[in-house]
Amino acid sequence: MLRNAIQQFPNNYDLLYCLARTLCFTKEPYVFISEEERKKNLRESISICTRILEDCTDDHLRFRSLQVLTQAYKDIGEKEKAVKTANRLPLARDSRDMVLPNILEGEAKSNQIVKNIWLLSDMFEYAIENLANSKYKDNPEKRVELFKKIVSIEEILHENNDYIYEALRLRAVYYWLTEDYIKLKDYNKALDCVEKFAEHSINFDALPDVSTYTSIIFQDETCPKNKDLDFTGNTALHAKEILLAREIFAPVCEHVRFKTVISKLEKHIK
Repeated sequence: MLRNAIQQFPNNYDLLYCLARTLCFTKEPYVFISEEERKKNLRESISICTRILEDCTDDHLRFRSLQVLTQAYKDIGEKEKAVKTANRLPLARDSRDMVLPNILEGEAKSNQIVKNIWLLSDMFEYAIENLANSKYKDNPEKRVELFKKIVSIEEILHENNDYIYEALRLRAVYYWLTEDYIKLKDYNKALDCVEKFAEHSINFDALPDVSTYTSIIFQDETCPKNKDLDFTGNTALHAKEILLAREIFAPVCEHVRFKTVISKLEKHIK
């Protein structure tokens, strides 16, 4: 579809960016392609991003293209170029989001502050997640400590449990916690987390396309269900498939609580 659109509008940089991003980020588990085809896609993504950076004057598109280019260089194995490209992006403290609260007034200022809390908390949690999955990937005790911190942050920000797209992050966190507790042979806590994993999967599926927060920081702010996400699948079905397919769950898969979770997921699969 994107290729057809670009044939009709060859100098539309928005369309070119969308194609570059799609070529860079479309991979398993969403599609199954050969390593040769994956590298071909990455090379094309690099070529398109390079063209955008040479010809386009829209700063927003240029910065987004730099992000895609960084990832494409990394995935194709050119890590030095990836680092060099990443260093062309501005520092977080110099970003639009950090500057605007200093010059806006009234409601516009308040709205930007709320947006920044939303953005920074998301980035902070993602950083903790990255630390757990890199530095401590073989240390389940430390991973548990870090993932529990993400849960605590979300509970502080959402005292009314009004999770929207955050439900997907919590779903992932509880999945990782399940794996770590199984590795630690703490099967009761593992089953607690399996239940939470299923609960957030079901709750996410039940959300309308747009929801409104009620917790104090984000009160009355609306959020699309799939904000900044490409994920649109049935999470209950996906959760069931993961729980039944992965060997890591063998120590608990015959437990009545595990089977109850599977039955509950099945009732909510659309």
